[in-house]
Amino acid sequence: MEFVASLPQDEKVVLVGHSYGGLAISLAMESFPEKILVGVFVSAYMPNYISPPVTLAQEVSTINL
Repeated sequence: MEFVASLPQDEKVVLVGHSYGGLAISLAMESFPEKILVGVFVSAYMPNYISPPVTLAQEVSTINL
């Protein structure tokens, strides 16, 4: 997230996620839509509009392991 936030305004990136990396790239795409050219989900978890990535991240953070 820090890397994407640090990009210049005119620069875009391609994000690739595998497995639960799909959650990470979904969060970045949701947070920085103007800096993401495309997101590639390779056998990755792809959240939907009913369970957006921010909601899932909050749920995971409340689980006591």
